[in-house]
Amino acid sequence: EKHCQSFHQLKQILSYVFVSGLHRNPFVMSRVLYLSLFELEGHRKAVSNFGIQIFNEIHKPNLFSWNTIIRFFASCDHSEAALVAFLYYMRM
Repeated sequence: EKHCQSFHQLKQILSYVFVSGLHRNPFVMSRVLYLSLFELEGHRKAVSNFGIQIFNEIHKPNLFSWNTIIRFFASCDHSEAALVAFLYYMRM
């Protein structure tokens, strides 16, 4: 199984997803969301903003997408992240 090695590679994947029309597929977007939030852990701050943008582009998030965004914020170290996780849970 291949993983994203860099933030640049993630942006290339996302570009392909949009150009090919795959962004309309909730399953594909949920996997891109997962890649953006959990595969690039060393870039957590920049990637979290990017991941939020990706989540906001998903027309009808599936359960995996909701779980991914909530789990990401629940696992962050700062106290505001717990509130953000709860707010996403309430939106779900």
